[in-house]
Amino acid sequence: MRVAPRYLDAGIPRANSSWKKVEPGLTWLPEAEATWFLTTAVVPDGWSGGPLLARLEIGGEAMTFVNGKPHQSLNTVRGDNLPRSELILAEEARPGDRFDIAVEAARTWHPLKVTPQTFALAELAVPHPPVRKLLHWLRIALEAAFALPESSTERLRLVRLLDQVVTGIDFQQAGTDLYLRSVSGAARNLERALSELGPSPAAGNFTLIGHAHIDTAWLWPLAETERKCGRTFSNALRLMEQYPEFRFSQSQPQLYQFTKERFPDIYEDIKRRVAEGRWEPIGGAWVECDCNLPSGESLVRQFLYGKRFFRQEFGRDTDVGWWPDAFGYSWSLPQILAHCGIEYFFTTKLTWNLFNTFPHKLFWWQGLDGTRLLAVNGQPNYNGQVRPRELTSLWQEFPERDRVDELPFSFGYGDGGGGPTAEMIEYGRRISSLPGMPQCQFGTARECFQRLSRQSESLPLWNDELYLELHRGCQTTQARTKRGNRKLELLLRDVEQFAALADVSVGADYPRERLVKIWERLLCLQFHDVLPGSSIRQVYEEAERDYDRLIGEAELLRAQHLGALAAAIDTRGAGRPVVVFNSLSWERTEVVEATVTLAGESFQAVAPSGEATPCQVLSRQGRKVSLLFLADGVPAFGYAVYRILPAREPSPARSGLRASRTRLENLDLRLRFDRSGRLVSVFDKRVQREALAPGSRGNLLQLFDDRPVEYEAWDIDPWFEEQMQEAPDPETIELVEAGPLRARLRQVRRTEHSTITQDIVLQACSPRVDFVTHVDWRERRMLLKCAFPVDILSPQATYEIQYGAITRATHNNTTWDRAKFEVPAHRWADLSEADYGVALLNDCKYGYDVKGNLLRLSLLRSPVDPDPEADQGEHEFTYALYPHAGAWQQAHVVRQGLQLNVPLLAVPTSAHAGPLPATYSALCADRPHVVVDTLKKAEDGDDLILRVYEAHGARGRLNLSIDLPLAKAFECNGLEEDLAPADWSDGALHFDMRPWQLRSFRLRRKRR
Repeated sequence: MRVAPRYLDAGIPRANSSWKKVEPGLTWLPEAEATWFLTTAVVPDGWSGGPLLARLEIGGEAMTFVNGKPHQSLNTVRGDNLPRSELILAEEARPGDRFDIAVEAARTWHPLKVTPQTFALAELAVPHPPVRKLLHWLRIALEAAFALPESSTERLRLVRLLDQVVTGIDFQQAGTDLYLRSVSGAARNLERALSELGPSPAAGNFTLIGHAHIDTAWLWPLAETERKCGRTFSNALRLMEQYPEFRFSQSQPQLYQFTKERFPDIYEDIKRRVAEGRWEPIGGAWVECDCNLPSGESLVRQFLYGKRFFRQEFGRDTDVGWWPDAFGYSWSLPQILAHCGIEYFFTTKLTWNLFNTFPHKLFWWQGLDGTRLLAVNGQPNYNGQVRPRELTSLWQEFPERDRVDELPFSFGYGDGGGGPTAEMIEYGRRISSLPGMPQCQFGTARECFQRLSRQSESLPLWNDELYLELHRGCQTTQARTKRGNRKLELLLRDVEQFAALADVSVGADYPRERLVKIWERLLCLQFHDVLPGSSIRQVYEEAERDYDRLIGEAELLRAQHLGALAAAIDTRGAGRPVVVFNSLSWERTEVVEATVTLAGESFQAVAPSGEATPCQVLSRQGRKVSLLFLADGVPAFGYAVYRILPAREPSPARSGLRASRTRLENLDLRLRFDRSGRLVSVFDKRVQREALAPGSRGNLLQLFDDRPVEYEAWDIDPWFEEQMQEAPDPETIELVEAGPLRARLRQVRRTEHSTITQDIVLQACSPRVDFVTHVDWRERRMLLKCAFPVDILSPQATYEIQYGAITRATHNNTTWDRAKFEVPAHRWADLSEADYGVALLNDCKYGYDVKGNLLRLSLLRSPVDPDPEADQGEHEFTYALYPHAGAWQQAHVVRQGLQLNVPLLAVPTSAHAGPLPATYSALCADRPHVVVDTLKKAEDGDDLILRVYEAHGARGRLNLSIDLPLAKAFECNGLEEDLAPADWSDGALHFDMRPWQLRSFRLRRKRR
């Protein structure tokens, strides 16, 4: 055998003089992404026929190619299972047959801990079916005996039977025909005796589902996952050739796409097996994404693009949501899954809880809107093995076994393990014949769930999020990736909306194909080990390059379509016109920034109403002026034209904005700082109330020693608060801007290794204060949080999640409350009394904790494993404090969170005539608790897709005015399939909304 390091991308290599000749016993170190071994086997003359095996123990994870075609995987020993070391070269080999064998061996596991591998074996072998048959029987029977209670009758009988069978084998004649006959007789005697003992139906019933949990990236980059797909899927295909009853279920269309592009032969075999019904595409989501961090729209797109792939490629759909390993599941998920045609939910992860044992294995999971899914939280590990002890323990721990008689059991090694093994299938064939063992049959996930649904009426109900009591650091680790995700999600929202409006209004081309490509990569990066921050450095270097590229491409698309709209707007009039676009579904008044070319010392902005307000000049470069102005009343889902004109003299400020090194104040708020720069008061002038707790300080930057016991990148441990220090007082304090529209107070702090620069920003007409933050982060094993002790008493806080909100306790009364010491949220968390509250908003963070009256947001971490450079370097983010009268619903906290994340867009243009009016609103809702989240073109055809959700937990009739040339409307699902005609009349869409309800509509345009 010859060896050399190469890359798979280069194709199967040919040996030359640079290759080393090696013999078994060689220890080799992976030097590149792949190390290749080549050899040739020739069937000798005199061969009597029959099957021929090659036994190869190379080391590492390996893919074999036989005569130039992908064959199957090889694996080293993992745990107590036998190595996957046998290749079936031919079922009926003939003398002179030649087999050119190439083995591509990859690095295993952690790339920073490269482990030497041993080339241990390379030989041809002839299988002896009777010996193998008996071996399988003896192994599983012995394991079954020891899985039973020590004093049980079944165990005693099994042990006695095995002793009788083994003593009947003539080991003195090993290798002879006499020995083989004795082995065959022993196998027959064992099977006959077991049939007399009989099975044990009361021991449970399992559907065995072959599966391989493949992380799209984790301790390896995406390119290695492509190779893992080839290894794993080829192995499943070989097993299907050997075992007609074997079924294989595989999720994640992204993995199928990898396989289609890199291993077309394997992909064609998969399509054939899908058509036979033996290979089940399941899950539906593009990847097994994280379920806490992606937006609601991203989760819908996971299924829109994932299910479209399954339908287009295989002619198959799935109604099984498959998430064995994500780090908790949002309370919004049942509704989103049902909206996309998913009826069933499978996970194993809740068995990992740290504080509390999740009470159910099979249950109805109810989402925040009332939607219910049939859910399984089954086995303790997604790498299931068909072993007697594992199955009997699972059934004994199954609390609903008095109501249903079956559970699904997923088996097969994940990641680089190659999926199911022949041994697992052999065990699955036999286990039902053993006394005291459950009945098992091979099947698909969908078949099992359909049977369970017929027995599900009396199952328990869980009406809450499925919070994982572990991996809480995943809301914060790898902050640049999380920022890229948030920014790209919202940017794509803008692009689709403005591209759809430009298509309808001025006939601009809608960039459907480019958008799909961007979405697919974004969805891939939402995988549950990428977005949460638990992968290696190489993954995040690639992710950050991807985000930069995708954001740049999306910004260009947005600019093109905003430009197309601006060019068609009638902007005639005095001064320099600036079109201000609003992509949110309510009218907004905010300070916006624009750069115009205009002569003068001072300027004013004229609104469409004719009212003039002062501008604030930020910088000048010749006639090019960067300035701020107040955009008053920008229409919902629309735009307005403002005119910038020179002012003869500076206009008097009416904003009430005042600023110094120790005070920021507008008409709504007054902030005071002590001489050291510490925030000592946030006074709400509207209700004459102090927001901070008496004697406390706000915007505390707290540093915690962060050394999780086990999963460093994943976890924040329960005792993280034991070692805390506050960041030092600011070294420098500078008033950078002083109004009349925006005040900016800059504070620079230095910790032992890091520099934190914050601009504390208060704008005219804004009820919130923004903390615009830049951090040069060089800490190790530290957690940075901002903290606001507020003068609020409430037993619960409210957090935004996808398409809704969830309340969680602010106390530790129970172990369930105590476990939620760090929780996921999207754009805000709010602590409110009946008539007053304070919200903490953010533009790219996801980890909060609110205990007592302390509002905290996690900003940065710095774990050292698996990425020793995690989060080192430059970071930019903004959080904001929003004190408000009334509860969060009356104070429109949802809107404030969105406005922080989705600013108004100012597009300077020239004065010109155009077919579009100077002020326009594409749509407007008459209820403040309904958010129009998405407007896009359908994935096929010329229709528009509109998606709305109820955001306050209220119900009522909604009238959605739409100023677009529409002929009719249909309600649709997340897959954009028509469900029923909608009430479209008098230029409005009329429909009812339940609390937290998500609804989608397909809008049919009038023919031009």
